[in-house]
Amino acid sequence: MEITRELAKKIQNHIVSLLGKEISFIDSLKNEYLTSSIPGNVGRKANLSTQVLSATKPLEIENRGEPQIVVPIFEDGKKIGLLLINNEEGNGLDQAELIKSFAELLIQRDLGDAQAAKDSTDQFVAKVIYKKDFKDLSYVSSEASILGHKLNLPRLAIFIKLCGFWENCLLNDNRFEGDRQKVIDYWKKEIKDAIAGFFTKSSDNIVAYLGEDEFLVFKDILNSTEDKVVEMVRKNFSNIFSPLKSQNTKDIVIGISKAYSGIKGLAKSFNEAKLAAILGEKISGANKSYFIDDLGILSIIGDGNREKKLSFASELLGNLTNNELLKTLECFFNENLNLTSTAKKLHIHRNTVIYRLDQISRIIGLDPRIFDDSVSIKIALLIRQLFS
Repeated sequence: MEITRELAKKIQNHIVSLLGKEISFIDSLKNEYLTSSIPGNVGRKANLSTQVLSATKPLEIENRGEPQIVVPIFEDGKKIGLLLINNEEGNGLDQAELIKSFAELLIQRDLGDAQAAKDSTDQFVAKVIYKKDFKDLSYVSSEASILGHKLNLPRLAIFIKLCGFWENCLLNDNRFEGDRQKVIDYWKKEIKDAIAGFFTKSSDNIVAYLGEDEFLVFKDILNSTEDKVVEMVRKNFSNIFSPLKSQNTKDIVIGISKAYSGIKGLAKSFNEAKLAAILGEKISGANKSYFIDDLGILSIIGDGNREKKLSFASELLGNLTNNELLKTLECFFNENLNLTSTAKKLHIHRNTVIYRLDQISRIIGLDPRIFDDSVSIKIALLIRQLFS
């Protein structure tokens, strides 16, 4: 495709607003300025070397005595031009990949490439929820704006686990002739419609596929409250989510976060929603929705880093290495702290269960028969299971 001067100007304006630097867009075939922060350059020959014009990766050059960064721009695998960015501050190369991604996203949107936009939403969400720290929040906000989403809205995350999606739908759904992206798009639309059918007053919902059996919705609550949305999901769980279940996706697990706004809020809400789903399923099973606050003390697993969690579990359970005692402890919890049913399950005498629990108490210093102690022990077991 040939880039238009209007689109080149749009890209230039967006990037200038982000970086505050002089930007030019070069037609690499004609070696001329399509647009430039210096108006006199527009339409003139750029007189760039063949090496620069053929560049496929960002590079530093000196052009007319000025340090610049060359950023090649591609569409559908073909190079359609070059961005020249003033680099007097010397940090342009560090920003080059972000600028490249941003410019190509603008082009995809302007061309009306719906498929690219959908893919870009998934990539954007993945970037937000998995990146620990953003050096340039304005860039991420602009990327969200291009995709049509407002990050200043309060949102809660709805984490959706469609059990069996990866194996039975994405890999083996013959309706889409092996086109996996069409499968993903179909299910994203099903999820979006399911949510919108019950929450008709708020439509700025970001729906993304995370991989394997996992989807994520960032639901805006601008015209409602966190409590009302959570309560509505609880009361209408089957009506909202049962349509997503089929012979290939028999079980579904929903995790719901508290509401936050901003980029960091999205990441926090994702972590809460996924944690609620994982722990809720392990404790009470599938085909239910779990709100992070419902987990009570278990939600502390979501605080701190992985090393701190494992340290907590290790300090509490580190000396409990006997497999027979561990098996008894896990069975005791699975049987809701019932001595008799634990004995039946393990095919041992009830007194043997008591003896083993006494041993466990001596080893770890906590008694699993005492409720408060059992909560701490259960948390440690879950941490070791989830994060080891």
